[in-house]
Amino acid sequence: MYTNAHWAGGLIRCCYELGVRAFFIAPGSRSAPLALASFHAKAFFSDIQLHTHFDERGLAFLALSVSRVNKRPVVIITTSGTAVANLYPAIVEAKQCARPLWVFSADRPDKLLDCGANQAIQQKHLFGKNVAKSLNFTLPNIESDLLAQQEQLVQLQGVNGPVQVNCQFDEPIYAGKNEYIEGLKNKPSLAAVHQQGHSFQSEQNEFFSKFEPLDYAQLVVVLGSLSPEEADTIEPWLKQLECPVIADTTSQFRFSSLVNLVSQADILLADSKFITADCVFQIGGRIVSKRINDWLANTPSNYYLVDQQAMALDPSQKAIQYWVVFEALVQKIPSKLFKHPALSEILKRNQLLRGVIEEQLSKQWNEAAVCHFAISQMKGRVALMPGNSLSIRMLDSYATSCGANIRVFANRGASGIDGLIASACGLSLGGFDQVLAVIGDTSFLHDLNSLALTATLPAPVKFLVLNNDGGKIFSFLPALEQEAYEQLFSMPHGYEFSKICEQFSLDYYSADSREGFEEIFGNFITSKTSAVLECCLSSDADELKSLLQLLADK
Repeated sequence: MYTNAHWAGGLIRCCYELGVRAFFIAPGSRSAPLALASFHAKAFFSDIQLHTHFDERGLAFLALSVSRVNKRPVVIITTSGTAVANLYPAIVEAKQCARPLWVFSADRPDKLLDCGANQAIQQKHLFGKNVAKSLNFTLPNIESDLLAQQEQLVQLQGVNGPVQVNCQFDEPIYAGKNEYIEGLKNKPSLAAVHQQGHSFQSEQNEFFSKFEPLDYAQLVVVLGSLSPEEADTIEPWLKQLECPVIADTTSQFRFSSLVNLVSQADILLADSKFITADCVFQIGGRIVSKRINDWLANTPSNYYLVDQQAMALDPSQKAIQYWVVFEALVQKIPSKLFKHPALSEILKRNQLLRGVIEEQLSKQWNEAAVCHFAISQMKGRVALMPGNSLSIRMLDSYATSCGANIRVFANRGASGIDGLIASACGLSLGGFDQVLAVIGDTSFLHDLNSLALTATLPAPVKFLVLNNDGGKIFSFLPALEQEAYEQLFSMPHGYEFSKICEQFSLDYYSADSREGFEEIFGNFITSKTSAVLECCLSSDADELKSLLQLLADK
């Protein structure tokens, strides 16, 4: 029979052979075999990275961002009990955006379950339908048992989404270094696993046989959520289009200098007839803008949606969706055939609106003005982490293109406000010059623990905090008319963040006016260390509503 150390070493070695390089470890005793096996694996493989954090929720979001940036599966190791449950928000996000988070949850043996034993819960298959796969392993008796477990891990190659690997460890938990080393020598047999089979090829071939851009006279291209790598693949193709391009914030093109980009589409489509189309061609899924989503749902046209993931991405349920590899798309469909007769007029209107936005926001102090100015000042290779709720909507509606190489990463799978600080810290591990996180005060409060991560990051993270004292987004919804608006929805708190920055040794800046903001922003953004710039804004939304109405009337 194997020991826990030998067993854990074999599992960690298998993960390494499957491409895992980053291991994220939360403190715990039951998980010691997995944690120590990961630690000793560095003696074998110098490219292994170990990341630790005392808060499992933040740790999981840190891991999620690293998986996004590095395009590899990552391993999260936790002890038993609520430690595993604390991963749930990030698991949900990973499921919705198809990212490979491999959770190795240490567990008690069956004999300690449902008998009052400490820290023992039913955690087998804890995440239900929110994981792509759920495995449960027990201590192998003979070599063939370990090989069978490694084979199950090998089958995770190409699985798009999170996975739980529950490992039931009995006493003794701890062992000497040599036992882990022996386990790490168990190199698995890696048979090729082909996830994209006949169904994928037939679906892609069907798309190429059916879609013909020359069949349409008024084509519009919509760019949904895309990874930086996907964006790089299609960028030369996009530059040859002769039709309007509407780009979501998470498409990587929203702040670009793409010639046919209708950058202010969110506002322009307040008039749903501003852009007419007999065919909409969407690349990538999930659109932030409600107006653009409404336009897609109501435009009386043919609507195609292509993505490299085989998952439903059309809330209107009107699109004909195909699973297509973008390398094949750009080779087989000539973009010069995408035309729209009103392209020049549409771009002229967009440029005029950009001018009005810049003129109006230069005199204002609100979330829109902050986001517009911040994006205009970006330089170099920047990772942008928009918060959910109001932050990403202000960027989507009001920011304009700039010359920086901005890569956008957002937790828009489930659009939660949790884990955003940790997510931004994870981007710092991706080789960017710096990371800018634009998040609201409630989101910031939600993840204060994760500020501890900034102490060891390779690149600075700048937190631009839009502090409007609660959930201002609800003032744009019918919730505002409710008697209990503040008590049940906006929940004002009255906090500011100077002392918490002092606690975590973060540089702190504060602005309560447009003039003060512009004066300190340069120092904030060029600082070589992580920092917080807190923008103290009104909780009243009247100015933003007036701005939106003024722009819609232009």
